[in-house]
Amino acid sequence: MGVLAAAVICGSYFGDNLSMISDTTIGATQGVGAEMKDKFRINIKIASIPAILTAIMFFIMGKGENIASAAVGEYNILTIIPYFLVLGLAIIGLDVVLVMTIGIAAVGVIGLATGTGFFTWTAGISTGMEGMFWLAVFAMVMAGIMGMVRYYGGLDWMIDKMRKQVRGEKSCEFVILLIPLLIAIVIVNSTMTVMISAPICKELGEKYHVPAKRMAGFIDIGACMGVTLMPHGNGILMSAAATGCSYGQIFPYLYYSFFLIIAALITIGFGLFRDKEDTAKK
Repeated sequence: MGVLAAAVICGSYFGDNLSMISDTTIGATQGVGAEMKDKFRINIKIASIPAILTAIMFFIMGKGENIASAAVGEYNILTIIPYFLVLGLAIIGLDVVLVMTIGIAAVGVIGLATGTGFFTWTAGISTGMEGMFWLAVFAMVMAGIMGMVRYYGGLDWMIDKMRKQVRGEKSCEFVILLIPLLIAIVIVNSTMTVMISAPICKELGEKYHVPAKRMAGFIDIGACMGVTLMPHGNGILMSAAATGCSYGQIFPYLYYSFFLIIAALITIGFGLFRDKEDTAKK
């Protein structure tokens, strides 16, 4: 069950890290002034090999003579269309609010066509909005706190301390990855981590000419991985509650998190995935 829980966590954060419409993606891109599609491209280059290696590891662990066959529940292939529709529209660069509106409408049309009632659809919208309400409140509170920190010089102090550790573009990227990773370990909330770290990383990145899409990518990776690996992170706690496993039984199998951190460090260390246009802008 520890392997099962770890597989769910790895898949969830792989999707969250690459999503065009996740809160961390929106926060990271808006926070540093990057395009979502550009951030997606850099993230998928970094995350592809870790994801493949993770799949191979789970495939190897899943081989055995006494493995029971899993029962497949009822499903309708039409119900996954909105997911691909939203992903496709986001990739071509459509505004995120318009993308989500079209996605919600598509869910309603397909739901009605497959026998789901109108009020079930509207109830689903209401439940989703209710779930996002407290996140919005939390985000506004954190934005206010960060405004006060900046006003009283706290942000400048942090930037100055971090700047002393930076010697160039490469070391700046290491710091940009490290800042959200450390913050996420403390507050175990990837969205709030992105909101806190993005202004700091942006000022450092602009000084050392780090492209905005690379800043957004490393901020998102650091925030997600910090939350993933902590015993008090949401993914670990929910998976442990559902499977009855302890943190020690899940942690060794979080292959994607380990591989992704290594891939990010290699990307920075060897200067991988830099575009010619980014080099020309320096």
